[in-house]
Amino acid sequence: MLQQLNCANLTARTQESLNTLKEFLRISPCYGHLISMFLVTTSLEGVFMSFGEAVKSGFSNYANFKGRASRSEFWWFYLFTILVSLILNVIDMAAGFTYGGSEVDISGTIYSIPGTGVLTTIWTLAVLLPILGLIARRLHDTDRTGWWILWGILLSILCFIGVIILIVFLASKGTPADNRYGPPVTQNKV
Repeated sequence: MLQQLNCANLTARTQESLNTLKEFLRISPCYGHLISMFLVTTSLEGVFMSFGEAVKSGFSNYANFKGRASRSEFWWFYLFTILVSLILNVIDMAAGFTYGGSEVDISGTIYSIPGTGVLTTIWTLAVLLPILGLIARRLHDTDRTGWWILWGILLSILCFIGVIILIVFLASKGTPADNRYGPPVTQNKV
């Protein structure tokens, strides 16, 4: 699949990222499908933001709910927040910084359910506004209102369909021309 991405319209930075990814996939093919699908959805839209640029943009637009955000900007920043959460969760568990844990007795076997980590909770609260702002800007790029976040949450409470709808919207290609939320995302956003 990645062999088809050697298009002339890709920027040098995107081509370099693809070459690095191809080398990684040659060494570790078990992650190939996940990463290649991510690259296809982000690089073929014409605007590719690197991991570092996306993290910088996510925090520099801390509570910005206006404008538009590219797919690569959203997914790289989301990946960053998930990775930091996982690392902090491991630290919380190892250091015992958890609260709200419980034990459940099922047929005479006691299972321990770990609580929520203190560091993970602080991190989640710290990135809540940037993630919500980024989701709103990503929805704007697909010419949808940011209020879809609320609809997605409400539908998720009733059934899982809200999460699926939001994922489809967030993975959709943005409108190539100006829309009601502004001009399309350009390469020099950060």
